[in-house]
Amino acid sequence: MRNLELKVRCENEEKFRVIEWLAQEHGAIYMRTMKQRDTYFRVRQGRLKLREWWLEEPESFPLIKRSGHTEAEHEDELAGAELIYYKRPNKVGSRISDYDVKPELEPESLRSMLTKALRGTLVVVEKIRVLYEFGRTRIHLDTVKGLGTFVELETIIGKATSLEDAKTEHQIVITFLGLDILSPIASSYSDLLIHA
Repeated sequence: MRNLELKVRCENEEKFRVIEWLAQEHGAIYMRTMKQRDTYFRVRQGRLKLREWWLEEPESFPLIKRSGHTEAEHEDELAGAELIYYKRPNKVGSRISDYDVKPELEPESLRSMLTKALRGTLVVVEKIRVLYEFGRTRIHLDTVKGLGTFVELETIIGKATSLEDAKTEHQIVITFLGLDILSPIASSYSDLLIHA
């Protein structure tokens, strides 16, 4: 699978909330708020992480079933886990990420097995993610433990969407959220934590 991705740093909580308001004003659909824990493993190329997540509001928020165009139906539960492998250049601005995702039913045993096989873990990233969707673009409003607040876009490139169509939608979202005036981040959260 393939995404067009962008990550920017948000300087303060006020700007963070303005971006969320802009998302709502332009028709992005609020999906859910999740706690996520990403355990990164040592691999020779790309990045491998085990993601575990839980809904932040399991009792008060009725789950919104997605239309299927963001290829993330496995998130339509109260909690879950998935193994994610991805390759993405560390470059500033929007970049293409190639990735594979496998839902996991027993994350604890898998974490233990991978930790032994791959000589330990690299880093653990904990965050709260507020998720919106606009067309084929996921808008992540992330509060990352030890790092601060960020906005991340993931625009799906698939059989029904060409790279050019994805770039067009991606730029539309960047523009209406005002992300082009914020500081773009080349690194993953894992790299930022390691070098913090």
